[in-house]
Amino acid sequence: MSNIHPPQDEDKTIIFNNKIKRSILAGSISGCILGLLPGLGPAQGTIIAQIATFNKNISSEEFLVTNSGVNISVPLFSIIAIYLINNP
Repeated sequence: MSNIHPPQDEDKTIIFNNKIKRSILAGSISGCILGLLPGLGPAQGTIIAQIATFNKNISSEEFLVTNSGVNISVPLFSIIAIYLINNP
């Protein structure tokens, strides 16, 4: 049986420069906004975060960090909002 998977890199390092830090912050803030507004989803939150960073040429790592920040922040802030409103 032949190997059908393409070769994989063993290690991948992400350098935390200012663009990555800005993507983390924008994703977290966008997730906070989405946690309080029920009509918006993670796709809209990622677009809001990209607009907030003023970065039109976003790299794949920055996109993934921003999207992950939104996807982690949304449930966290939704739970906080439910607790503060005290009405599930």
